[in-house]
Amino acid sequence: MREEIHSWQVSRLINDVTVLSKINPKKAMNAIKKYGEKSLNPEDILLIIDNTMLRSAKQGMFLTEEYLYAFSEYSGKYSIKLSEIKSLKPEINSVLKVPLVGIRVNQEYFISLPGLNVMITHKADSAPAILLLTVFLANILSCEIIQEL
Repeated sequence: MREEIHSWQVSRLINDVTVLSKINPKKAMNAIKKYGEKSLNPEDILLIIDNTMLRSAKQGMFLTEEYLYAFSEYSGKYSIKLSEIKSLKPEINSVLKVPLVGIRVNQEYFISLPGLNVMITHKADSAPAILLLTVFLANILSCEIIQEL
């Protein structure tokens, strides 16, 4: 999985997403302390999504070789073994009539990722960042993408 994440070129186009060696160790420690396992080290984090305005990574999501960890004031704290992820669904929830973009895992937990509510354009193509992340994660985790009709 490490190599797949490293080679994901689109991650460089999404401001809130950082991968592998580009991850700031202080941000990684903030995320671990806030919503990860205390036994983790910054170098264990393969991908991190920082939801914070001040770029502290105290809210967001990160992946290790075995787990997905997430936290936001809206969604709460969450962790799941990657092998237990069966489906992902890009979704927009509404909080006090404000749209909130994220991903629903296994049709249960909603990971709030507000910074991924942007269009990513590369050459002549463009797509929502949340959709690009969902497709990438589904590919590396070999799970289903659920789309509403």
